[in-house]
Amino acid sequence: MNLKSENKIKPMLDGGGINTGLVQSQQIWDGTVSHSVDVGEIIVGWTNFALPFIASLAVLAFVAAGYYYIIDTGNGMMKDKGNKIITWTMVGMTVVLLAYSAVKLIIDYFNSDATRLTF
Repeated sequence: MNLKSENKIKPMLDGGGINTGLVQSQQIWDGTVSHSVDVGEIIVGWTNFALPFIASLAVLAFVAAGYYYIIDTGNGMMKDKGNKIITWTMVGMTVVLLAYSAVKLIIDYFNSDATRLTF
């Protein structure tokens, strides 16, 4: 086993063992576990979770728009439909990326040292 793989496995083996795991499980079951919840982490976590799905939908919309371009028979109806899909997909992705950037910026601002006043 090389040094890199040992460094990855070591944190898994340095836990408290089965007894600690059983105590923690019992505390979770009893509802006596106390922990703090950071709202910023929850928001960023949900945003990071949703972003790949939204990007996948955008790719599917672009594929559908390309399909409409291909099956256009010359009257332009399908081409116009493809143009609308591309336009609104681009608008949607712009809104999603701006919203993600705003959330990230706000969370980073409130987690930075600039918001911690010391006297």
